[in-house]
Amino acid sequence: VCVCVCVKMESQVHLLADRVTQLEHLVFGSRVQQEDAAKAKPPVGPVIAAVNDRMTSLATKNPVVKNFWAAFADISALLNGPAFQDAVISTKTKEDIILTAESSLKEIAEQLKELDSYTEFLNTGAQQELPNVAAKILPLEQLTLTSRDDVDALSKRTAAVLGSYNEIVALLSRKFLLWDQALSALERRVSANALAAE
Repeated sequence: VCVCVCVKMESQVHLLADRVTQLEHLVFGSRVQQEDAAKAKPPVGPVIAAVNDRMTSLATKNPVVKNFWAAFADISALLNGPAFQDAVISTKTKEDIILTAESSLKEIAEQLKELDSYTEFLNTGAQQELPNVAAKILPLEQLTLTSRDDVDALSKRTAAVLGSYNEIVALLSRKFLLWDQALSALERRVSANALAAE
């Protein structure tokens, strides 16, 4: 595929070189003298032939160029085919689309103008002071995090102390019940002995 493209390109370059040579003969023709020929610029034909040789050499030796021409040959049929030509939107169609969307475009332009009017609120001195305020807030944020850790530790200690307090209260309550039962039993005995002594 690459060789076919290069041969096609080479034939087109040769046609161009022939046309340039004919143009040179028409323009300069017999007026160019031998002494002027030495001073004249080199003809375009050999330069084009040298460029053509270089391009052919690149197309056959360089793998990147070779791969490009292979890919180009594959998709060129698609790009030049009728399906692609049908998919291309003409300038007239583009103009019609823009004209039908004119009211929407005007509305969007008005909204953009309104949005632009709000920039004065966005570019205030307070907004420009944000980096300075952020620098001042950073130590406070670190202090807050440290304080939060301290509060968490204090909460755990308080919970442990409250747990111990609840245990002590429960033990004391049991002791009071035992003492109350013991006193009640002693009082009954004392009352019974007093009754018996009477």
